Amino acid sequence: MEAIDLRQNLITTINTLPSDMLEELNKFISFLEYKNTSNSKNLKEEVLNNLRTSAKEMQMIKEGKLKAKNANEFLDEL
Repeated sequence: MEAIDLRQNLITTINTLPSDMLEELNKFISFLEYKNTSNSKNLKEEVLNNLRTSAKEMQMIKEGKLKAKNANEFLDEL
């Protein structure tokens, strides 16, 4: 898939999230902005894989195939 398609898929997925999940996603992204990371390719791939997994899980929650976690459970995993 091309980068443009990935970007559009991510935007579409984010736009369909409930407001409470958007708040949690915003907090997580803000956390990532402050984290000092290197330009390692492995780290970049890890982050991209985590985002892909998260998007798949959010879609499964939306389809009712996976139970959503509350904010405390989410934060405990971090």
